[in-house]
Amino acid sequence: MAVRSVIYCNDVSCSGVNIIKNLDLDVAECLAHARRQDQDAARSLVEHLYLTVIRIVRRHLPRRAAEEDLAQEIFVQIFQQLDRFQGEAPLEHWVSRIAVNHCLPEVPRRFEAGAED
Repeated sequence: MAVRSVIYCNDVSCSGVNIIKNLDLDVAECLAHARRQDQDAARSLVEHLYLTVIRIVRRHLPRRAAEEDLAQEIFVQIFQQLDRFQGEAPLEHWVSRIAVNHCLPEVPRRFEAGAED
């Protein structure tokens, strides 16, 4: 699987090229750059995974008011745990599991808050 995006590499080890435009970049390489705090690689991963995360959030929350906030919390958690991803399963599966685990405790709170409105 490849990430289709524009990646701006801040790392000299990136084949001596500072800008990689419109190339299919292997997810493993993109993850490696993100793990080295490459903000542009991280942004590309967010763009690649955004729909996966937002679909999970929408499935688990009865109201959409806080979906962007929750999605942002999930991405923070994903990047905090990025070193734990070992590539044994597709990246989307790993991200989905983090998103679901993050959403599940929110469901009762959101229903309770909705009942008070």
